[in-house]
Amino acid sequence: AGSAAFEIEPTLTNLADTALSFSYWHDAMLAPGSGKHPSPLLRFLLPTDWVTLHSTGDATLPAPGEIFSWPIYQGRDFSKLGNYTQYLGFFEAPAAHGPFAAIYDPRYDVGVVRIFPPEITTGSKIFSLGWQDALASANYTDDDSSYVELHSGLAHTFDQQYRLPAGGEVAWREVWYPVAQIGTVSAANELIALGVNPMSAANERRLELRVYSARPIDGIIRLKGVAADLPFQARPDAPFQGSLALASNI
Repeated sequence: AGSAAFEIEPTLTNLADTALSFSYWHDAMLAPGSGKHPSPLLRFLLPTDWVTLHSTGDATLPAPGEIFSWPIYQGRDFSKLGNYTQYLGFFEAPAAHGPFAAIYDPRYDVGVVRIFPPEITTGSKIFSLGWQDALASANYTDDDSSYVELHSGLAHTFDQQYRLPAGGEVAWREVWYPVAQIGTVSAANELIALGVNPMSAANERRLELRVYSARPIDGIIRLKGVAADLPFQARPDAPFQGSLALASNI
């Protein structure tokens, strides 16, 4: 009650008298916005510098299991859906960094944030049907809709498994929430998502700062190296938007 987020708390218990190795993943299929399709402007937002390829139809990418740089690889920005040719799936490398993973579609100015404990759910995966030469959505949907996927897993990749000792248990808590009217997701926790966009005009450098909050909150944005604080108020139906001037040496 009073929150625009929801929580999931999985618990897995090994009832056997021997250790058990297994795979566990859950997956959200997402198309943020008012249409049935994500736009080519949609962004995948992962706090990592490297990803491990799982599968793709794009012959210009490394082989499955190999690592490539994120988000820019060979001059292409793979955080932007419109730069994809064929289907593509990949994991954060060497494992999930946390505490968030997100997608955001600037065309609709909405997105989704997942908050999780990376020390437990070490798998963080993205999958897309592609864009310029995408898999036909009729393979997966019956209404000409399409989507992208945001996965959460106990192991780093699909090729690895999680091991529970006899009688062992693993449990964790995740928070998921929609975000809107903040342009992007630069950082997030279970209460707020922050969108940061640089601005420059009339010989002045500024940072535009937007805050989406899953619950009503009053706070202060304090930027290192900037003398002035920026008070804000945000609630789910009224995100905050403001800006701070930057000194010339920042």
